[in-house]
Amino acid sequence: MYKLKHFRDDIEGMSDLLNWGALIDDGIILNKDGSFTAAYEFTGIDVASSSNLDRNDICIRVNHALRELGTGWMVHVDAIRQQSSQYIDTQAHFSHPVMALIDDARRLFFEGQGNKFQSRYILAVTYMPPSPRLNKLNDLMFEQDKTAPKDDVLTKNLSRFTQSLQNLISRLNSYLSITRLGAVYDKAADCYYDTMLSYLNFTVTGHWHPIRLPPCPMAIDSYIGCCDFLPDFTPNIDNRFTSVISIDGFPPQSHPQFFASLDDMACEYRWSTRFIFLDDISAHKHLDNERKKWKQKVISFKDKLLNTNDPARDEAAASMVAQYEYAQTAINKGEVSYGQYSTTIILRHDNIDTLNAMTAYVTKCLRHISGLHCRVETVNATDAFLSTLPSDSVCNIRKPLLSTENLADLLPLNHIWTGNEHCPCPFYPPQSPPVLYASAKGSSAFRLNLHVDDVGHTLIFGPTGSGKSTLLALLAAQYDRYQGMTIYAFDKKCSLFTLSQCGGQHHDIGNGAVSSFAPLAEVDTDFEWCNDYIETLLTLQGVIVTPRHRQAIYDALNQMRTSDIKTLSEFHTQVQDTEIKEAIAYYTIMGAGGDLLDGETNAFGFASFTVFEIDTLMKRGEKDAAPVLMYLFRQIEQRLTGSPAVIFIDEGWTILMNSDFKAKLKEWLLELRKLNCIVVFATQMLSAAIDSGILDVLIESCPTHIFLPNKKAQQLSATYEAFGLNHKHIQTIKNAVKKREYVVVQDNTSRLIDLSLDALALAFVGVSDKPSIERVKHLVEHYGEDWYLHWLNEKGLQFE
Repeated sequence: MYKLKHFRDDIEGMSDLLNWGALIDDGIILNKDGSFTAAYEFTGIDVASSSNLDRNDICIRVNHALRELGTGWMVHVDAIRQQSSQYIDTQAHFSHPVMALIDDARRLFFEGQGNKFQSRYILAVTYMPPSPRLNKLNDLMFEQDKTAPKDDVLTKNLSRFTQSLQNLISRLNSYLSITRLGAVYDKAADCYYDTMLSYLNFTVTGHWHPIRLPPCPMAIDSYIGCCDFLPDFTPNIDNRFTSVISIDGFPPQSHPQFFASLDDMACEYRWSTRFIFLDDISAHKHLDNERKKWKQKVISFKDKLLNTNDPARDEAAASMVAQYEYAQTAINKGEVSYGQYSTTIILRHDNIDTLNAMTAYVTKCLRHISGLHCRVETVNATDAFLSTLPSDSVCNIRKPLLSTENLADLLPLNHIWTGNEHCPCPFYPPQSPPVLYASAKGSSAFRLNLHVDDVGHTLIFGPTGSGKSTLLALLAAQYDRYQGMTIYAFDKKCSLFTLSQCGGQHHDIGNGAVSSFAPLAEVDTDFEWCNDYIETLLTLQGVIVTPRHRQAIYDALNQMRTSDIKTLSEFHTQVQDTEIKEAIAYYTIMGAGGDLLDGETNAFGFASFTVFEIDTLMKRGEKDAAPVLMYLFRQIEQRLTGSPAVIFIDEGWTILMNSDFKAKLKEWLLELRKLNCIVVFATQMLSAAIDSGILDVLIESCPTHIFLPNKKAQQLSATYEAFGLNHKHIQTIKNAVKKREYVVVQDNTSRLIDLSLDALALAFVGVSDKPSIERVKHLVEHYGEDWYLHWLNEKGLQFE
C-alpha cells in the first residue's frame, strides 16, 4: 500500500497497512501520506419525532454543507451498532423489600429479553493538501504579505485544514449534535485518554475501550495496529473472524434516511460510508467521459456508417445521456458536488458459524431495503476492509460517481433515542443509573431519565383510565433506588395508597383524618414567607392587596413573633385592618376553611416516602386547596437538603394555574432545581395547562413531557401542537395501547415505550379500585409491617 522499499521490501505487520502517523494537535492526525484526519461523534434527527418535511430539510442542509468540499477532501461516516449495557446496576438503595422486589422482577424480565443494541455515529474528515509544486505556483500567482513571518508547509496546510474544518462543522452543528473526538482528562487516574485513538482502534479491532494518550504521540499505526491480521476470504483480525459486506447496487432513486431500518437490526456491526470528493472541473471531466460513451450508443455504428435517414434510437442510452447532462447542469448551478462513493458493513465474531449466520441475517435485511444488491466480499475482502479505515483513499475505489444530494440521503443522519445510560444530573452521584428501563419497538431498549442536565421537572398528560396513576406509582417505586432519595406525592383517589404502605406515610387531607395545619407556626423564623402567605389568602378572598394592607399584615405578624399562640385566629385578633379581618376569618375556626389551616401545631409527620391524598381537598375548591398546597410545598421545600428528591402532583397543580400564581410557580420550580428536587405534574387535560395562562412557564421549566394514549388525539391536534408536537407524534399517541404504552418527549426526541409491568409490580403500582384499597387497609391494620406478605399470598405470588 505504501512505499517501504527504502526500509524493507515486504509488508510485515498490520501497522504497515495503516495510514495513521502522528497526533500533531488535539484530535488531529498527520497521516503517513501527508493528509490530515479529524473525527467527530454526531447524532442526527430522531426518527420517531421527525416528519417527512424535517427529514427532507436536514438532507438539503447536509448537501449544502458538503458540496463546498472538493478534490483533496474525503469523509468516512461510521454507524456503529453495539450491544447496550445490561439492566441497571444492582447497587441500589431501596428502602423497602417491596421496592427491591419490583426491581428484581423487572431485571429478570429485561435480562430474559436477549441482547439489546444501540447505535453511535462518527464522522471522520480527511484532507490531502495540494502538492508542493501547486503551493509554489499559488504563491507566485497571488501577492503575499512580505512583512508577515513565513510558515513552513506543514503549518500552512494544518491551518488550512483546521479553518475549513471549522467552517464545515459550523454548518453541520446547527442541525446535528456534534462532539469532537480528542483528549479527555481523567481526574481519578490523573491522565489523559484520547477518544480519537479509541475510535481508530475500534475500526481495526472492533473493541472500543479507553486508550491513554501517549507522552509522545508518534507512530500511531504501531500504537494501534499491534494485533494479528490474517488476510483471507474471511479475514481474521485480533483473533476474531471478520465478514465484509459491500453494497454496490442501488435503486433509481433515493430518499432521506434511506438506511434508517439498519438501526433495527439485532446484531453488532460497523457500517462504513466513504466519499472522496471531486472539485467541479474533475467531476465534469468524469461525467463528460461517461456521457460520451452513452451518446455513442444512442445511434448504432452501422446507422452512422451508412448515414441512415431515420436511424433507430436506443432510448435507454438516450435517457442515460440526459441524466449525465442534468448532472453536469446541477454542478454548473452549484446545487451539488460529485465524488466516489463506497459503503461497506463490517461484522465480527469469535465463532465462524455465528459470523456466517450474522452475515446471512444482514444481507437479508439489506435486500429488503428497496431491493438493494449486496455481496459478501471474498477475494476483495482485505481491500474492502482497509477502505473503511479513516484516511484510506486508495483501496476499493468505486468508479461510478455519486452526488452529494444522494449522499445526504444515504448517510446515517437518523437515530433511535435510547435514553442516557446514566442519570445526566450533576447533583446525583457519578454513574447513577437511569430511573427505569422500558421496552420499545425494535432491538433497542429504552432507559428513562426525567432529567435533562440538572432539570428534571416533568409534565404528564393523559385522559382518565389511560394509565397515568400507574405510571406515577412505578416512577415513585423506581426513584427509591437512589441513596438518600425523598419522595413526596399529592395523590387522588388513593392510587398511591398501596405503595405508600411500603415504608411510607399516607395522609388523607380534608376528610378529618388529618388535623388542621399551622402555617404561621414558624413566623419567628420564616417571617417573609408568612407575610407572602397572608397576602395570598387575601388574594384568594378577592382582596386587592395595597401598601396599607401590607403594613397592617407586617404589624400583626410582628406582634405574633413573641406570642405563644401562632395561629390564623391569633392573626385575626392581632390585625387592625377591618378588610383583612373579614377576609382572614374564612380560614379561622369561625370560617369554612378553619378545619384545614387554623391549627396550633402540625399533627402529621414526613417520611422518605410521604403521600398526601387530596381528592377531598380538591373538591372544596381553590380557596381551600390553594393555601393548603402552598403550605405543604413550603414544608417540603424546607426539608430539602440537596439530597435527591421528587414531588409527584396528580391534578392538584391545576389549582395554582392562574395568573396570580404564575410568578410564584416559576420561582418555585427554579428554587427546587437548585435544591436537587424535581416536580412531576400530571393532569387529564392538556387544555387545563393551555388555559392556565402559564403555558410558557410549563414548557420552559419542564423539559420532559409524557403523553398517554388518546384515541381522540387527532381531534385535539391543535392542543397537542401547542406543546410542540407534530403530526407524527399525534398519530403515535392516537395509536398507542391504553394502559400499556406511553410517548416520552424530551429535548426534540421521542420514543413510544412499554412499561412491561408484571403481576408483582401491578399488585402495588396498579391498585386504585376501592375494594382492593379497603383490603390493603385491612391487612395493614391487622398485620402491620408484614402486610405485604399476605397481600402477595392473596394475589397468588410467592415471596422468598
